[in-house]
Amino acid sequence: MIEVLLGEAGRRIEHRWLTRAFGPALLWCAVAAFAVLPGRGSVLDVPGAARAAADALDHLKGRVSLAVVVGALVVAVAAAAAVGAQAAGGVVRRVWLGVWAGPASRIAAAVTARRRAAALRRLRAR
Repeated sequence: MIEVLLGEAGRRIEHRWLTRAFGPALLWCAVAAFAVLPGRGSVLDVPGAARAAADALDHLKGRVSLAVVVGALVVAVAAAAAVGAQAAGGVVRRVWLGVWAGPASRIAAAVTARRRAAALRRLRAR
């Protein structure tokens, strides 16, 4: 039963989303996890980070259920980070390009008209 569910979920996930959003989000989560690991002397203490990662993996050794839960949490956090980054990117794109919806469209029209008038004044001044 679970194999069918996982197989169907795997078929439905788009490959582009996996490579463009989930991979960078997983990398971001790994960097964030190493940033908060204790036992390092400085930011650039790579051996200290390696020791902390080895200690964390030793803690999971022999505890399959805990490893599965930690893995599921990592995947869930990475997926949430990917979705959040895509949503934030969409908002920034709409604000930057002036494609505002609803009542904000009147504000966008006023701001665009003011910018256009200022640009025309600068062009006429030259």
